Amino acid sequence: MPVNRCRCPRTGMSMIEALIVVAIIGVAAGLLLPAVQHVRASADRTQCSNNLKQIGLAFHNYHETCGFLPTNGGWPPTGQSFNLETCQPGESYDWGFGNPNRGGLDQPGCWAFSIMPYLQLDDVYKTSDYSALLKTFLCPTRGRQSPQVAPATDPGPVFTGWTYETAGRNPWAKTDYATNAGVILPRPKLMTLVRITDGTSTTILAGEKSMDPRAYNTGGWGWDEPLFTGGSSGTSRSGAIVNRDAPGVTFEYNWGTPHVDVCHFLFADGSVHPISTDVSVTTMEALLTPQGGEIINLNSL
Repeated sequence: MPVNRCRCPRTGMSMIEALIVVAIIGVAAGLLLPAVQHVRASADRTQCSNNLKQIGLAFHNYHETCGFLPTNGGWPPTGQSFNLETCQPGESYDWGFGNPNRGGLDQPGCWAFSIMPYLQLDDVYKTSDYSALLKTFLCPTRGRQSPQVAPATDPGPVFTGWTYETAGRNPWAKTDYATNAGVILPRPKLMTLVRITDGTSTTILAGEKSMDPRAYNTGGWGWDEPLFTGGSSGTSRSGAIVNRDAPGVTFEYNWGTPHVDVCHFLFADGSVHPISTDVSVTTMEALLTPQGGEIINLNSL
């Protein structure tokens, strides 16, 4: 009699089938990666915008309390300069140094130091913990959050010709945002919101500052002085060019961004708007002047 033989189902996978599966996975991953990168970039832009909104709210709370906007700090009105460590007049160093015992016109630290109590950073403000991780002042796209407080080097590894004075405090926190030098003035000059006659909704208060990616985490101070120093261009910008971060970019005085095509700006009314890197110098100059009399339509930018 014939013997019935059971044919068991095949459980393995042929080489061709395996290659097909690998190819499908590869295609899926290739399609998924740009989507993930897009989502991450969008989240970073949102966080950057939210940082500026928090900074704007702190500026307004400071103004409501003090009756004026904070200055960018610096040396005293007598023409003497502060020693970076002791904040005593009569020394040769011009930059101010954040001091929790001083305020208003007497504050040698910059605006970022002055608004810390309004950003729930009282402990940092009072203890002068200058190596603290202050995420509100950092754009996540630049990746300076760790280590965003790289020890200062002299001279800088990218830009030479700089001499630094750390007053024995090293490392120091940095900021990716700078204020409009035409509104946040060096001490002893003061600005109030009422004096912004061009309108607070069309006058820039702060924004992302231009940077060369090579200097993100080097500890160098070239146009990137720590956020506790007063009177420096690391916390203030006066130029009218908006750059995309790139090696060799002319970042001195200017604004800039690591995001694709747009740079975030905080306006004096507390709102935050993205502005294209293709914006004209004429338009930027109008947005930076608080009393220039220009008429700007933000919807056209």
